[in-house]
This record gives sequence, structure tokens and C-alpha cells, in this order.
Amino acid sequence: MLSNLIGVIWIGMGGVFLFKPELLRKRLQRKSWKSLRWQLFLATLFLSGLIIGATAQVPGILARIVTAFGIIGLFKAFFFLKARAAQNLVEWYAGRSLIFFRIGAVFQVIFGLILILS
Repeated sequence: MLSNLIGVIWIGMGGVFLFKPELLRKRLQRKSWKSLRWQLFLATLFLSGLIIGATAQVPGILARIVTAFGIIGLFKAFFFLKARAAQNLVEWYAGRSLIFFRIGAVFQVIFGLILILS
């Protein structure tokens, strides 16, 4: 039930960013570093937990590899609390072209569909 709700939210946000990628770029450039740092931390922590939870009961080597990436994501989330790491990441994303944001939005929609269909 929760994964369906999250999937719908991801698809909605991905659709908005697919058709209006400049909204995401402007939002990244406007936000303060402190609020973005916490948003990056929470998003990475949430997604890593979601990945670990989704692959915990699945047998096979591929599931274990994906679980390992989830664990790495948990550790990486804490690096986003450092101001310089978050600032570098946001500056890098803000400098990308609009096609980069559209490609990311497509992946976001696909991930949302996977969440709904699983």
C-alpha cells in the first residue's frame, strides 16, 4: 500500500519534471544549502531503506548486490550532512543541461511504475 502511494508520487513528480525540467533546475538554484542538505540526506536515507527493504526477502545474488548498494547508500546519506559535499552535488546538478533532467525524470517515472507493479 505504501509503495503504491510512493510510486504514484514519483510518477507525478517525474511527469512534471519531464515536461518542465527548468522547474527542478530553478528550485535547486534557489534553495539554501542547509535545506537542500537535509533534503538530500532524507531522500537518500529513505531510498536506501526502501531498496534494502525491497530486496531483503528476494533470493539470489542480484538481490544481494542491490542490497549492498542500499547499504552503501545509507552510509552515503550521512556524507550529505557535510555542507561541502551537499554543495558540490547541488552545484554539479544545477549546471547540467535540461536533457539531463528529462532523462532523470524518465528514470523517476520508471521507478515509480516498478514500485506500483511490484
